[in-house]
Amino acid sequence: MIKYFIGLAEKFARIKNFSSMTAIISALGSTQISRLKKTWELIPQHVLANFNRMDSLMSIGKNYSEYRNILKFIDSNSEPCLPFFGVYLSDLRFMSDGNADYLHKDRRLINMSKKMMITSTTVSYTHLRAHETRRHL
Repeated sequence: MIKYFIGLAEKFARIKNFSSMTAIISALGSTQISRLKKTWELIPQHVLANFNRMDSLMSIGKNYSEYRNILKFIDSNSEPCLPFFGVYLSDLRFMSDGNADYLHKDRRLINMSKKMMITSTTVSYTHLRAHETRRHL
């Protein structure tokens, strides 16, 4: 069963459905599944290598840097992509919490830099999703 889900995650990665791929990789990495040592020992090495590669791709270490690098090369006009929304939520949370709403504590001076960062992040997500939406119309 683990081998099946790793294969399914690989298929999702090939079609750039990073959301579903991440859900599967996260589930397989959960405590309940990862502690099945004897079951994992039955998985062929090349399948484990693929699992480890996908797990590394979606690692929160270095702020998802490998995943972000892949996203830079996706042409949303020709390639459908379903990005992992968790990255965008993390970014939005850090932008919101880490930047003041107003400059110099003056409620008349709105921090437009913060608003522009949030808009840019939102646009980048919707830009990747645009092809997926057009495909279903």
